[in-house]
Amino acid sequence: MRTATPISLRDRLPLPLRFLCAACVYWLGVFPQVRVEVGRWRDRAQQIPDPLLRDLALRMQSTKVGNVEGAAAYGAFARRAHRLRVVAAQVAFQTAYDYADVLSERGSRDPVANGHALHSALLPVAECAAPREDYYAHCGSSDDAGYLTALSDTCRTAYDVLPARGAFAAPLQRAVGRIVAYQGRNHRHPQGMHLALAEWASRETPEGTDLRWWETAASAGSSTGIFSFIAAASDPEMDHGRSQELESAYFPWAGSLHTLLDSLVDRHEDAQAGQRSLLDYYRCEEEAVARMGHIAGEATRLLQGLPDGQAQLIVFAAMASLYITSVRSKSRCDQAISGAVLGAIGRPVVPALIVFALRRALSRVRERIGISHSIESCICLGEGSSGASVSRGLPRLAQWPITCWLRALW
Repeated sequence: MRTATPISLRDRLPLPLRFLCAACVYWLGVFPQVRVEVGRWRDRAQQIPDPLLRDLALRMQSTKVGNVEGAAAYGAFARRAHRLRVVAAQVAFQTAYDYADVLSERGSRDPVANGHALHSALLPVAECAAPREDYYAHCGSSDDAGYLTALSDTCRTAYDVLPARGAFAAPLQRAVGRIVAYQGRNHRHPQGMHLALAEWASRETPEGTDLRWWETAASAGSSTGIFSFIAAASDPEMDHGRSQELESAYFPWAGSLHTLLDSLVDRHEDAQAGQRSLLDYYRCEEEAVARMGHIAGEATRLLQGLPDGQAQLIVFAAMASLYITSVRSKSRCDQAISGAVLGAIGRPVVPALIVFALRRALSRVRERIGISHSIESCICLGEGSSGASVSRGLPRLAQWPITCWLRALW
């Protein structure tokens, strides 16, 4: 029988104080290391001989910096002795993911094989990689001077020294395998349907969850669980039972909400580009609102039940709050979805929403006096939470019913 995990004094702190402590750890212990790692990979990208690959790598590091900072947010809850290795693994993984993702969206004779080959660079961290394959076999460009391989090897090397890596061997292998499978199938049929993705996701849907195929697919493409696993692997007391509980919270629930919220942010742009969003598969607005609220509620319940549930909820709530405050659409459906998600998560979103109000004020100051974006880019434990970018231009907070949500939740 697995013994109960003792509750530390830190875990007994009220949520606002725990949030403040986590933010301080992020700023003082995580963010400086993130900047070191980002600078390291920027220098490495500048050495890529192929001009196209070099431009894409540098552009991804510039435009997706929020993803990297958000991925490393989980490092705030890693054991101090292993925090630098955790951050190094998280930054390398997210950088490789963003790079492979944008590269797979370029034209290819076989987009499925191209997406699978590029994202297979993520497999080594899970110890499930076959002999190293040619990541660029279907890409048309390949001379990256070992850039993608170096990202993959760095992530694997940093993760391999974490004390509880064995407890996450199977969950990590499944999570990374789902990302590779998702990215290989996330291509639309000429009629606009995700036929291959729908067929695969239907088979992957866990029994008893009643998830729609696109909700399962959304979770498969999310890397939030992976960053949580990497941070948790720094705990020597982590065992297989706790790792399975953590996996069950992120797949399918927390991961699904993460990607669906990203689709909510990008839905207007997708429509303008003639691309079908995952949210478009809901039959009506009412179903979208109900399902998103349900998924958020299940994710919150499962995360809250974990031994380190408060820490998990802080990052999860910050991620959800960021995406929702990044939604530019003023449609009734999108605002209803936002309210349903925030309401389902409850009080954990309150500190994040307050901080984002401060972030908006700092952003206005930055625009006036030319302060670098990095000063306020991670004020809420990072800007993004992996896999997808968040829009920079936040709407005026006065246009949102955040005051009402805060009053109701608090």
